[in-house]
Amino acid sequence: MIKFISFTLLILTATLAPAQTVTEIIDKHVKALGGKEKLNALKSLKMTGKVMAQGMEIPLILFLKAPNSMRTESSIQGMTMISAYDSKSKTGWYTNPMSGDKTAQKMNQEQTTDMEEIGDLLVGPLTNYKEKGATVELIGKEDMEGTEVFKLMMTKKNKNVVYYYLETSTFLILKESTKTKFEDKEIESDTYYSNFKTINGITLACTTEQKSGGQLEEQTTADKIEFDVPMEDSLFTLPPADTKDAKKDDTKDPKKDDTKDTKKPGGK
Repeated sequence: MIKFISFTLLILTATLAPAQTVTEIIDKHVKALGGKEKLNALKSLKMTGKVMAQGMEIPLILFLKAPNSMRTESSIQGMTMISAYDSKSKTGWYTNPMSGDKTAQKMNQEQTTDMEEIGDLLVGPLTNYKEKGATVELIGKEDMEGTEVFKLMMTKKNKNVVYYYLETSTFLILKESTKTKFEDKEIESDTYYSNFKTINGITLACTTEQKSGGQLEEQTTADKIEFDVPMEDSLFTLPPADTKDAKKDDTKDPKKDDTKDTKKPGGK
């Protein structure tokens, strides 16, 4: 009888135990990553790895510099494509030599915003969310493929909504879900995080999978991660226009026009 009463009290105590608040969950999440002080002290990150997409393995280098500057370099068929965001000038830009144009191009506002948010990877999206004008709400607990997770909804300053799924035992983000509009269509995109490793006291995912409509689009694997690597600001700055090539084109065209003007009809 005493055992039965003790067991009943145990169940009752567990039932009446206060649920964790969103603040407590986020605090434990930040602690699991390495702690807010250590994260905010990071100056830079360099990741060397690869992307698997459309049956191809693409070498990738990612540069992150505080507060949220970022740059990626990917090589395909001997040509290097660059995507970058400069946090000082708030400018996003890219190069795509495969298109036949090697000059840097400025990104539109939507692309620039996406790049700015990628730069937040240095400390994680939940670490300083209040300072960035975002709010987070706890939706509840869910089962994600056999793993119990907390589902959090973040509403960013620009009103974009992102859902984060944190494992209840480790408080690490296992999944991130977003909805974006493209040509009047709403596209759902899911990012899965796995293969967590702790490097210099910082824990982060070394494998990410991007899925859209449930279909795997790309997988990124980090082979090497380095923290606080010296990086010049010029690495993220939009390169100046290639005026040299433009001048060459300007000097050629007038000559062609002059030749055409001096020719007489029917002349040889």
